[in-house]
Amino acid sequence: MENAQSTEKMFIKITNCWFSISAFCGRLQGALARSVTRSFTQSAVNKRITTKRLPAKHQLGFTLIELIVVIIILGIVAVVAAPRFFDVKTDARIAALRGMEGAINTALPLARAKCELDAVCNVRAAADNSGSTRICLKQNCVATEFIRTHYGYPNASAAGIDRVLEDHNYTVTGSGTQRNFRPEGVATNNNNCRIRYVRAAAANVPPEVTIFTSGC
Repeated sequence: MENAQSTEKMFIKITNCWFSISAFCGRLQGALARSVTRSFTQSAVNKRITTKRLPAKHQLGFTLIELIVVIIILGIVAVVAAPRFFDVKTDARIAALRGMEGAINTALPLARAKCELDAVCNVRAAADNSGSTRICLKQNCVATEFIRTHYGYPNASAAGIDRVLEDHNYTVTGSGTQRNFRPEGVATNNNNCRIRYVRAAAANVPPEVTIFTSGC
């Protein structure tokens, strides 16, 4: 009997405690709701006041998400564009070399044919300063426009193959049997971005024209 009464009292106490906790939670929830409501209301009021007071030009702006998206896009553009910028620079140098290569390869058979048809030029003569080793690829040439030949082809010299490329921008190194042409801006010790011209080795052996682009 005593045990039953004790159990009943314990149950009543637990029930009362539960209702007290529920009531407290309800009051806390209500207080939080009222606080949040006041906060949003005040924020809205402040926003309206700010909107009314600030000029129109100050009302525009970006959210944090928009700024992050813009930064990400700019980063992607930089990563994609930077290599292309360097590729364009490389392509320009290679294009300059291709242009010089084309000019040389066009001039070689023309010079040979011109020498064979010229009554003075000798296709079997090695380079010297005589009239038999020079040709004119223009209608009329002054002294500085004649091209010195070596076995009927432009010689590897400033008065030879260099004059074939007079319309191109380049730096040149080498002398004697070989000339090296590089686009402007390429170091003279860079042997992987150049055209190498080796003059004819014999009367029936044309010059060697080799292009190197791996270092451009």
